[in-house]
Amino acid sequence: MRNKMIVPTVAVAGLLLAGCGSDSGTSDGAEPEDPAASAPEDPGGPGDEEPDDGGADGGGQAGGGDQTADAAFDARAEEVAASWPEPPAPAEPNDQLATLHGMSPAEPSNEELTVHVPHGQCDDDFGAWVEETDELVIVGGWIEPDPTVDACVEILLVDEVPVALGSELGERTVVDAVSGQELNVVDEG
Repeated sequence: MRNKMIVPTVAVAGLLLAGCGSDSGTSDGAEPEDPAASAPEDPGGPGDEEPDDGGADGGGQAGGGDQTADAAFDARAEEVAASWPEPPAPAEPNDQLATLHGMSPAEPSNEELTVHVPHGQCDDDFGAWVEETDELVIVGGWIEPDPTVDACVEILLVDEVPVALGSELGERTVVDAVSGQELNVVDEG
């Protein structure tokens, strides 16, 4: 019985030593990069993002101020709108776009939608973009990881995020940007 416990214990100890061998994280002896020194300058804190004006389309909320992510959403929204009513192939998984887990019920007279954005418990910020056409309201989520977190338990949280529309919802279809499919209404009862 005792021998059966020694082998797994030694294996676990070896794995821990191999993964935790040095504080530098580099094998060439170079000093580790200071995350604070390489972080982009952002005068505002999380949640300080301002909605895009989006012109006549109604815009959306900024994806943490990342122009690459904004461009990724805009390109995907154009692709979805151009292929509608046939959905395009789902977007490739990437760091800029997050699929949504549904939306709260909305009336045609609503000028705001509430979408359900999935994110990790250690993410720094999250939100949703919106692009509007005459037929569609295309929404997509964004997630901003916390650069100061090295390790985090992977627990999925889903939060409700309000999204302002440029005009009443009317009879337009609400579409998830990632899947290209109509967004499911989540009954809150």
